[in-house]
Amino acid sequence: MFADIHNVIFASSKAGRNLSIYERMTQKNFIDAIIVSSNRAVEKTTKKALHHSNTCCFASKVPEFTIEPREEVQLRTLHFSSMGRVSEAVSVKRGELLKILKLAESKRNTGSVETRNHYEDLIIRVKEALNMR
Repeated sequence: MFADIHNVIFASSKAGRNLSIYERMTQKNFIDAIIVSSNRAVEKTTKKALHHSNTCCFASKVPEFTIEPREEVQLRTLHFSSMGRVSEAVSVKRGELLKILKLAESKRNTGSVETRNHYEDLIIRVKEALNMR
């Protein structure tokens, strides 16, 4: 799905044409949507999942059976916790941002002044989003 959207939104960029204001706005909106949704996903895993106790619910229940101790077997109590579900979508979005970054860097010296400035802005936005600055 990202590939199809990318091909439509960045068709003029790939062709090396000057971008209209609508094309520039569409590209920026697309990038901003990816950045915002990626930040929300990362925020969910860093704030909620890592700071709240997600101890397995079975650890707090009374055992339904017992195991008799045997000398030849040493039993251990295991404690573990789990992290909130992390979607693969974050990786896909980061990959898309990297793809856009490469395109903008390759086209940064082509087109009108407005188009070149647009590519410079895209490069800055993506690098900041990916903590590459």
